[in-house]
Amino acid sequence: MSPTGSPSTERKDDLLAASYWISKRGLLMLWRRMLAGFVIGGATFAGYLLLQRVSIREPIMLEPWPLANSSNSAAAVYLYLSFYFLILIPGFLPSERQFRRFLIALALTGFVSLVVFLLIPSGVKREPEFQAGASRVYLSLIDVDLPRNAFPSLHASVTTLAAIISGIVLRDWFIRLLFWSWAGGVLWSTMATRQHVLLDVVTGALLACISWIAAGRWLKIRERSQDPGALP
Repeated sequence: MSPTGSPSTERKDDLLAASYWISKRGLLMLWRRMLAGFVIGGATFAGYLLLQRVSIREPIMLEPWPLANSSNSAAAVYLYLSFYFLILIPGFLPSERQFRRFLIALALTGFVSLVVFLLIPSGVKREPEFQAGASRVYLSLIDVDLPRNAFPSLHASVTTLAAIISGIVLRDWFIRLLFWSWAGGVLWSTMATRQHVLLDVVTGALLACISWIAAGRWLKIRERSQDPGALP
């Protein structure tokens, strides 16, 4: 961290200290990041919920992936829902440029996914016998999140984006391993709870990677246009 209390542009390891986030400068940065994330993520989530109830054709129903060890337990659902905490981590990472790249990639991923959800709706089959004896939290999940909008997996896309930025910014191998283990568990849970199949997860992760690359190129072009003397 720089002497002024702002995060140094040279520092690229670990999360910023808690003392920074309770400072005036840190709280202001956190507020701006939360607002930007809420606008982009909220718009995508609103579109997702709308397309859960509005469609132009019947969804294609996919067979569950047999190797996912399907689970309707509360533990699997809580791991699935922990995604909403995992994606907050990039907001606490020190690199401002990488966070902007994350937001751009998030917007691009969300837009492409919503277009596909509208044109090619799909869902994963949940047989009555699979729901029999399910935990209450699982039944609540599938009551809200209908078997639609499966391909590509937005859960996988945003988890992958968070894993990418964390892998770039975090330098402590143990913290990085913990984060990636968490992300891997979330990806597994999307299939275990029959929200997605392997194809959804793979295409969602691939979309995230493409969006990340596109966002990086866009930022470079923008920076060069603002600094004509910059090297190509």
